[in-house]
Amino acid sequence: FFRLLFTTAMESASLLTTTQQSRPWSVVMLVAMSAACAGAVLALTTTGGVSSTALHTAPAPTRPVAVGPLRAGPVYPRGQVAAAAQGRPYPLAAGPSSALPTESNVQWAREPVAQPLASFQGLLPAAVLSLAAGLFGWWARQQQQQLVPLPALGPVDVAVPSRQTQAPVAEWAMCPLAGKADGLPVGETSMAITVQDTSAQAYEGSTLVYMVTQENAKALELSEAQQEEFEGKDGQTAVCYGLPGFKAARVILVGIGEAEKVKARTLRCAVTTAIKELKGRKIKSAAVAFPHGELEAGIHPAGLVASMALQVDYFWDYFISDEARCFHVEGLTLLTPTPESALEEYLVLAKSTLLTRDLLNQRADVATTSWMADRAMEMCKKYPSIEVKVVDFDEMQEKGMGMIYAVGKGAVNKPRIVYMHYKGDPDSTKSLALVGKGLCFDSGGYNLKPTGSIEQMHLDKGGACAVFGTMNAIAAMGLKANVVGALVLAENSIDANSGYPYEIMKSYKGLTVQNMNTDAEGRLCLADAMTYAQKHYEVDKLVTVATLTGAILVSLGHYAAGMFTTSDESAAAFEKASVYADERVWRMPLFQEFVDQLKGTHCDLHSMGAGRFGGSSTAAAFLGKFIEEGVEFTHLDVAGCAGDIMGADDRPWIPKGATGWGPNILYHYVKENIAKK
Repeated sequence: FFRLLFTTAMESASLLTTTQQSRPWSVVMLVAMSAACAGAVLALTTTGGVSSTALHTAPAPTRPVAVGPLRAGPVYPRGQVAAAAQGRPYPLAAGPSSALPTESNVQWAREPVAQPLASFQGLLPAAVLSLAAGLFGWWARQQQQQLVPLPALGPVDVAVPSRQTQAPVAEWAMCPLAGKADGLPVGETSMAITVQDTSAQAYEGSTLVYMVTQENAKALELSEAQQEEFEGKDGQTAVCYGLPGFKAARVILVGIGEAEKVKARTLRCAVTTAIKELKGRKIKSAAVAFPHGELEAGIHPAGLVASMALQVDYFWDYFISDEARCFHVEGLTLLTPTPESALEEYLVLAKSTLLTRDLLNQRADVATTSWMADRAMEMCKKYPSIEVKVVDFDEMQEKGMGMIYAVGKGAVNKPRIVYMHYKGDPDSTKSLALVGKGLCFDSGGYNLKPTGSIEQMHLDKGGACAVFGTMNAIAAMGLKANVVGALVLAENSIDANSGYPYEIMKSYKGLTVQNMNTDAEGRLCLADAMTYAQKHYEVDKLVTVATLTGAILVSLGHYAAGMFTTSDESAAAFEKASVYADERVWRMPLFQEFVDQLKGTHCDLHSMGAGRFGGSSTAAAFLGKFIEEGVEFTHLDVAGCAGDIMGADDRPWIPKGATGWGPNILYHYVKENIAKK
């Protein structure tokens, strides 16, 4: 009773800070409950002890009472210890005879006995006071609750506003995309590529970029100083005004080495040098002359130059206000007999690469799961051959897609999967599935990423962006193939509703999985999306593209994607496609030992292998557990090559940030192995 009164009094005191209307009732209730507490204390004091007069007038019993030092042991109750500490007698408890005090340390004393009448006379006024004050305080509390209801105990559901419903920020604090993020010009370029069938010497424009072999450099009429500086070696440059034998006012010479050693990589480096030279001199348009010899894998020199020019000129400058830093080459004329129609595929792939870069570079505050889905819907509207299906958060819950649900349930921007079904071959019912991981931001969850890793996690959607760009290229070129592109979009955030380490989830396939680490979330999202693709589309080949593990960086750096497959035919097809695209892959092992590590202790599967070694292989083996019989599976781990924050000195055409890896190799894989000729 005393504890209840005290709690209510403290509650009344805390409510003194409520609205002005309820404050008087809080004061009344506080005073009443304080009086009730005082009455209760008085009642306890009255009944808990007796006066010295009552002690001396009580009849004396004839029991021995210990007043000397007490012996340790269970025969001495707590009251006896307290009595001895206060210097007053207390009756001994019953016990063994050996525990009784001897004649030398006992004396006869009178046992205190409370008088019932005296106790009752002290208790009655205190009880009446306490009861009256309690009733009055209860009535005051009822009056107060009519004005300010007290909060209910237990968990309370709090509606978290989405980013779209947050209050607008001041105009000066807005980023350049504020208010127009939905209209972000993704995949667009200001450079116009044209073709002119003329020689380098006959071109009459103001600026000519001339790619020169060492053999051709000897035939140029250069000054002695220029001959010392420029010999046509790979990477050398020289700028000549009024060069004899050329009609162009300014000729920028770019060396490409010996003629017999010129390859696709040589031209890539030469185009990179040329575009950077033009941008450095603020030259808006120029012509380019280059050798037309055959390159490896049937790569067309004119197409390669056009494609590389667009990619090298690219710079993600939407947030830069200094116009001088945002200079772009606006026109490039290729001096070649090749018709413009032959360049179409190269230009489509280049623009799809830029599209991939734009999507991947966009930061997580703009590129949310809904924003990415909207961009996919916009792209698909251009192509009637693509049917779109979006699986939202509610449908995931209804269908039992427990793993991606667990990953994304703590985020403000809920997960969704966009399935883009391109039907280019109506005569076939089978489809290839390209499933891309799209973590718009990955904090690591409760297994939080450290500083140095978390900052660039907007790049964790590299797989989905690659699939996005690939579907654009396939549809634009009208390949005769059926392809399902899946964008698996989610955010791995920290919240009271976020998934826990060691949480056991039920996948869409029905397997139970223990989440060994919340920072290994990508494989969980992919697995449910893979199952959905196989259940709802007639898939005979499935390829996953994902920035899945940091372990692949340890193995391959930024130079190649890790390729995991049990099909030698599929491995050979991707290796061939990588030559066309200059997007390299390296086959990694999928030993049975990696699969065995995934066996669960209290569930079907663990989401990770045992220990910290072989992480890329165990991740691929986990995905393989969700492949149905008869479906050919290939996994590409692009964690190292999808984004390079520092840039690549050995590949100067790769920009800082998103590289745009994926559309080229995936397109050529589909074209050469899936599409009908």
